[in-house]
Amino acid sequence: MNEMTIGAEEMNKTSGHLSEISGKVNDSINRIGMQIDQFKV
Repeated sequence: MNEMTIGAEEMNKTSGHLSEISGKVNDSINRIGMQIDQFKV
């Protein structure tokens, strides 16, 4: 039971880190998109 609790806590931490990284990637993609929009074909 204790191992399951520890495993669940680790998954929660990992999920939090992934969410944070996902937000940063999304922000980067948006910034890149804005820079690309400055170019006209």
